[in-house]
Amino acid sequence: VIFGSKKSKDYVRREYKQYLRSLSNSSGEEGDDDDDHVASIITLASVIAFWTEDYTDTKRVWELVEPQLQPVDTGAIRMLESVRRLIQHLIRIDDGASSIPREVLSTGSGAAVVGTCCNSHAQNNERKLEISPAEVLYVVYLASIPLDARRG
Repeated sequence: VIFGSKKSKDYVRREYKQYLRSLSNSSGEEGDDDDDHVASIITLASVIAFWTEDYTDTKRVWELVEPQLQPVDTGAIRMLESVRRLIQHLIRIDDGASSIPREVLSTGSGAAVVGTCCNSHAQNNERKLEISPAEVLYVVYLASIPLDARRG
């Protein structure tokens, strides 16, 4: 609904998965692969640190994903607005967000410069969603948590 994966960037996804495995391995508990343990290691801060190179480059996440085109259907527009409000609310209430620099978690207008960050074709940039890196990073964080831990 909001963005799609860049298929040409498989190496970026592999690098991220390796990073997540290294977090699990460095926790000091050999063989503890249960979802609750992995979920406790994967934090918002660790995900954002990876995708921003320790909070220095919020545009790096655009190597992984590309914003979708603006919907034209009224129902789809409302759904998209609702999803974005939910993500922004989750960012505001997440306890892990307090240790992350404010500029990294900015979701206001102007936080996303879609036309310059995504290497998209020029004719499509006018219809690309304006979504902030913070919103994308939060969805990546949620997707990084094991499925069973998300439901728990």
